[in-house]
Amino acid sequence: MTIPATDVTNPLLPAGYDIMWSLVLAVALALTVTALWQVLRSRELSGVQAVVWALLILALPVLGPIAWWILRPPRDARSADRASA
Repeated sequence: MTIPATDVTNPLLPAGYDIMWSLVLAVALALTVTALWQVLRSRELSGVQAVVWALLILALPVLGPIAWWILRPPRDARSADRASA
């Protein structure tokens, strides 16, 4: 008896998808945790600003951290003030 070609599946395909999605999840989690850590330790943000950023990062797990790294205030606000004067 022969097995029809439609019944043959690649046994490695589910494992490959599991590994790929696990890596995507790990990267998204690392981005989120890193951005939250930076927001909570930022001295340039007020309490309300930090809460808003934290909620944005948690609501948008990939876009939130990317937005934080693009839009965050400079690390040293004094040097930014000197540069603008």
